[in-house]
Amino acid sequence: MQKEALCGLYWRPTTLTSIRPSLPALPKPRSLRRVWIFFVLGVNLLVCAYTLGVYRFVHISPADFWPAGFLTLSLPIAMLLHVAFGLYWLWFSPPKALFSLVVVLVGYPYWQRTLTYHAPGPVAESLPSFEVLSYNVRMLNTYHERLGVNASTSTKMLDWLIEHDADIKCVQELYNADTSRVYNSMKQLYFRQKHPQYATPPPDLYESRQGYVGVVIFSKFPILRYEKLVFDRSGINKGVVADIAVGKDTIRVFNVHLQSMSIRVKKVLSEREYERAKKDLADIFRRLKRGFVSRAEQVDLLEKRIAASPYKVIVCGDLNDMPYGYTYSKLRKRLRNAFEEAGNGFGFTYNDKLFFLRIDNQFCDPRFSVRDFTTHREVDYSDHFPVSAVYSLE
Repeated sequence: MQKEALCGLYWRPTTLTSIRPSLPALPKPRSLRRVWIFFVLGVNLLVCAYTLGVYRFVHISPADFWPAGFLTLSLPIAMLLHVAFGLYWLWFSPPKALFSLVVVLVGYPYWQRTLTYHAPGPVAESLPSFEVLSYNVRMLNTYHERLGVNASTSTKMLDWLIEHDADIKCVQELYNADTSRVYNSMKQLYFRQKHPQYATPPPDLYESRQGYVGVVIFSKFPILRYEKLVFDRSGINKGVVADIAVGKDTIRVFNVHLQSMSIRVKKVLSEREYERAKKDLADIFRRLKRGFVSRAEQVDLLEKRIAASPYKVIVCGDLNDMPYGYTYSKLRKRLRNAFEEAGNGFGFTYNDKLFFLRIDNQFCDPRFSVRDFTTHREVDYSDHFPVSAVYSLE
């Protein structure tokens, strides 16, 4: 009995688990994955809602609501996000890819403005055709010292413009100085190329170089009449419209240069002082805002002139606006874009830091058939690449 009692007093060692304080259970890997899935899905749905909203703002004039211009700039980023979400869901949860897929399908016209492909098709030789060239020549690099380009590019650019055999040539920012051997561009273009007809507004003096800069239409076909388009007081932002006899038809050609973005990207990127860089960014914001509003007003005026035309219309020029902006969308409601009809790839036309911009365009009446469209990226003398299209009358 005594031994058994003593045994009852013996201390029994306990395991570490019995004295360790209780801790909350760590989430299982499957729970973490579920949280992550819900997070990604939430972000995806927010991007879907944002993108659908931007689709609406594309058609709102920045002259009425200027933030619309900035919102449409973000559309390419939203498109890339939907591609990323789609690929992610196809790998981890295919049914959820439908959210981005639906938004992409709703915005298909905007994808068409971004990337196109057209396989060569049969050519109807019976239909007469003609080629239209549009080229912003950046004042023939007359400020080559400031631009950091070789002065010989001015001559090369002018030579290429003369030698290219398009039937109609629409030139923006063409600089002319009658007393210069290099920059007497109008004389050279008139006598050296096979375009006896040309239309240009009365010259606007460009005092610093004793010449003038403007827009010009050259044509192998007879120009029946032409007139100046006045957008504002600027010597650069203007247009010219010409009625041209092509075979038995008369067409109306608009050559325009709309309000520039005037973004000095190189200056901001090279700035090392924070305060000065901040001021430069604020200046870019003001310039963008002014550009959105001005172009909206200019394209509204242009669209009225297009609507009043008794003839089939072709619009060429430097729109200074992306394919998702109000300017492009306004013209696209009534006309077809030549790049979308017959171009290939992305069709970027800007030859500078912001290389991903397509701001040089040709639009045409739906009664035209666009047989070919080319962005001449090998011609890099200006900060814009020339674009040309071949049309036939249906």
